[in-house]
Amino acid sequence: QGEGVYSVKAAQGGMRNFYYRPHRLWGNFTYRAFVGHSAKFGWFAIMLNCGNLITQTVPPAPVCPPGQVGTYPNCSTPPSVVKPTPVASCSGLVINKNDTTYQFTAAASAQHGATITGYVFQVYRDGKLAKTLESSTPTVSYSEKTPGSYRVVLTVKTSLGDRTSEACAKTFVIAAPARCPVNPTL
Repeated sequence: QGEGVYSVKAAQGGMRNFYYRPHRLWGNFTYRAFVGHSAKFGWFAIMLNCGNLITQTVPPAPVCPPGQVGTYPNCSTPPSVVKPTPVASCSGLVINKNDTTYQFTAAASAQHGATITGYVFQVYRDGKLAKTLESSTPTVSYSEKTPGSYRVVLTVKTSLGDRTSEACAKTFVIAAPARCPVNPTL
């Protein structure tokens, strides 16, 4: 390897070139120099007449400081990556009736690393808890024929905790059977 050069950013904003040459390339010439030893580079000398560095081995090329990318001296700080915040929500509940069977279908979402782990449907009849249905799927079936006013509250189990909303609560009514007007006991 022969003479090399590397550029270093100067404190005032410009660039400064530093030249180096392995000692074996200087031939048999005698130069006045300060001589030293470094644990990292071994023997070196700094020439008195010009300040050039003389080394036994070629020093490594400068590298960008930690946290910067590029090839020295063109180092830059990479743009920061904003990781989106995980989000989970319960967005709706649909109730479909087929005779005395009701199908409850949940609408929920989980994004940016959040996950849905289950669904809990609580059925209230006239304000009292009548049944709790737990499922790993968003759809469950419920059979009921007892007259009354019903309210279904959906809670979505997520990796961020339980999620519900006003859109995840619905009502339905089961009317009492019609009575005979002539004989109401029938």
